[in-house]
Amino acid sequence: MKKRIFTPVYIIFCAIVVFLALFPPIINLLGSFFTGQFVENIFSSTIEEALEQNGGVAGAFSLSQYVNVLIASPDYLYRFWNSVFLVAPVVIFQLAVSSFTAYGLARGKGRLFKAILMIFLVLMMLPKQVTVIPNYYAVKELKLLNTWAAFWLPGIFSPFCVYLLTRYMKRIPVELFEAAEIDGAGEKRLFLNVVLPLCKGELIALGMLILVDGWSQVELPIIMFNDANMYPLSVYLSGIRENAIGITFAATVIYAIPVILFFLYGAKELEAGTGSY
Repeated sequence: MKKRIFTPVYIIFCAIVVFLALFPPIINLLGSFFTGQFVENIFSSTIEEALEQNGGVAGAFSLSQYVNVLIASPDYLYRFWNSVFLVAPVVIFQLAVSSFTAYGLARGKGRLFKAILMIFLVLMMLPKQVTVIPNYYAVKELKLLNTWAAFWLPGIFSPFCVYLLTRYMKRIPVELFEAAEIDGAGEKRLFLNVVLPLCKGELIALGMLILVDGWSQVELPIIMFNDANMYPLSVYLSGIRENAIGITFAATVIYAIPVILFFLYGAKELEAGTGSY
């Protein structure tokens, strides 16, 4: 009897959670296909009144938001490519540096390697806000403020990726390494031909997490860049005026496309990778 009652209650609860999670992106997507005036009228009155003021759904429907973002106002598209130029190197080089470092820690033996791994664990637990000021002064001393490297350098070196990859590499059976060494494989071949293929799912999963984190960065670009032309779209969207809410919806949809495509490409790897730690 309890099971019969629990099952529908659980399904209803999950449906409510899914609805609340999907409601904002659905509203954002739908709002991007209507005129800015219609969207503003919805927030200031009822849907019926907004439709009446705009001549129904056909009169309210418009692709002008995307025309403004992609053609009429190139500032949005320019900031979008700023985001790509900022985040892509961070994803690529952070995975490269982290996998190389993790391999050394996973293969190393002794208290020194355990102590280094523990330091990475402690650093991983620190909130990102704690490291912003030290990163700022380090970049300033290197005379890299207001350059792309001011964003890349703090992002490339991540204790989070190093720790998780090390933990995963330690689970690789020793027999695989021994068999490869018998065949004459050195450390380079072991890393490239044995470890990296086995870590493909984890690297894709971590790459997606790095992409989402870097793609939504706001504080670091504002601190590191004095030139507003270097700001990514995440910063630019936060400064759009309230009366341009329709354009904001369209720009946000375009802004989300790379993350969604990356997720669709590596959804299975993300599920398998995050579940393996």
